[in-house]
Amino acid sequence: MKSIIKRILREEYVDNTFNPYNEDYLDAWLGVGDEDMESYYESGVNGVIPSLIEEVKELKFPLRIYRGLRLHPKDKNQKYDLVSHSHYDNTSWTTKLSVAKEFGNVIYTGIVESPEDVDLNYTIYRRILHKPLGEYEIVLKGNNLIKDVKRFNI
Repeated sequence: MKSIIKRILREEYVDNTFNPYNEDYLDAWLGVGDEDMESYYESGVNGVIPSLIEEVKELKFPLRIYRGLRLHPKDKNQKYDLVSHSHYDNTSWTTKLSVAKEFGNVIYTGIVESPEDVDLNYTIYRRILHKPLGEYEIVLKGNNLIKDVKRFNI
């Protein structure tokens, strides 16, 4: 597993994924930060962006992920296939149970086995874009990569 992670880190760094000056990351940060370019670089490139990159690099696999759905009480016992149903093709999950609970009264959880199943670049971009929300978002390359999907009501 360590060799896979090291290889992915090398490839992603070459592809600009772990570079705080990545143009996509800077655009996302500009949407969150203020318009002052000096503070934009100071707090973005020298602060928040690298810390979010490190957060993603330090994810441990296999990784437990969560997704909350807000369902009407009469629909609460209905099962939803988040892995293959086209209505739930959004591949955005969270690494924190507390965040999933904020999103819904029904929680789905599963396991992502490898960093190769995660869109690392887009995960970092979304974490920068939604930094004020603290959602610990993780974007998968496909919901079909999730193993051991379970559901529980809260």
